[in-house]
Amino acid sequence: MLAKLGVAEMRAGNYEKAVGLIEEAVRLREQLLKENPDNTFIALRLGVSLDRLGYVYGNWGKYAEAIVFGERALAQARALQQVKAVSIPAHQELAFALVDLADNYQNNQQLDKACPLLKEAFAMFEQAPPELFPALKTHRKRAEAIVEKCGGRKGKSQKRPSDRTNRSGF
Repeated sequence: MLAKLGVAEMRAGNYEKAVGLIEEAVRLREQLLKENPDNTFIALRLGVSLDRLGYVYGNWGKYAEAIVFGERALAQARALQQVKAVSIPAHQELAFALVDLADNYQNNQQLDKACPLLKEAFAMFEQAPPELFPALKTHRKRAEAIVEKCGGRKGKSQKRPSDRTNRSGF
């Protein structure tokens, strides 16, 4: 809830307040994960909060900070992929983390780091189960806009359902 409030504060232009709220969410989730190290739900929510913190810093124009938290979010999402019973939200969060971090690298003039992340994201988009199509739609469009700067093609485009939903928990 704190992270959602943080994003709402960011949208209102209150970046410092947004960062404070999301940092508190990260701190609480880190503490909960220490107490419950096998709880994949807490681990997933920690990754989401880290990604949101990077998202806020990126929107604030503080790309170095955005990258730090984006890298942590990506590491958290990758760690969740190692769990045997990986859930749809864990795959979704990995795709989000890849695109969000690539976006911040691109904004920080680091295309050499953004482009490999986008390649990985597109591979995920192409293999995504149909139930993820609506949630990935916005991030796929963002990735397509960035990939042109990498000098590469985005790959084969698959027909996606047209219904639109917001990012889960975002």
